[in-house]
Amino acid sequence: MIMYPHHKAYIQREILLEHPDISFQELALNLEISRGEALVILYELKKEKIE
Repeated sequence: MIMYPHHKAYIQREILLEHPDISFQELALNLEISRGEALVILYELKKEKIE
């Protein structure tokens, strides 16, 4: 996915600061990305935050 790194950075930088508990379904709808991409991005960002 070409836009994956950009989506991930945008979600980390903008979306999660305002909506830290956003679901992957809401994220997918708001950004018009696949639910799978939204799920993976949220998983990776939460995993990075824990480490």
